Amino acid sequence: MLLQERPEATAAIASRFAAECYNLEVLEENIEDFPNNFTRYLILSRETAQQDGNKCTIFFGTEHKAGALFGTLKEFADAGINLTRIESMPSRNDPGNYVFFLDFDGSIEDPNIKETLKRVEQGSSVFKVLGCYPAHLEQVD
Repeated sequence: MLLQERPEATAAIASRFAAECYNLEVLEENIEDFPNNFTRYLILSRETAQQDGNKCTIFFGTEHKAGALFGTLKEFADAGINLTRIESMPSRNDPGNYVFFLDFDGSIEDPNIKETLKRVEQGSSVFKVLGCYPAHLEQVD
């Protein structure tokens, strides 16, 4: 879109490779504020992955009241499930409330995780398992 429309005062954060592919000018390099930064890309599909994973990502919302998020996170702690990431963002459908993306170690096939997710879903205003996948990092230069 930037290449085709060239809107005024816009830029993209991308790799040098992307700039070369699209014949774009590199304005600044090494803009990260932490040298070990990495970008995580996800591929979403309506079909379930054919391989089992050891890391899962869910999306959920809670009531906007004290202790609601704690109650959800406590379900994972009580089940001994290690959380590896939590990110909040304002809800598009419910202004003033937040939704959360949560990553945790484990497989959706594990009965302990299945039961925990049932309890989390029951206490959530919105809930979706985005998927489970093999946890690893691929370095792309």
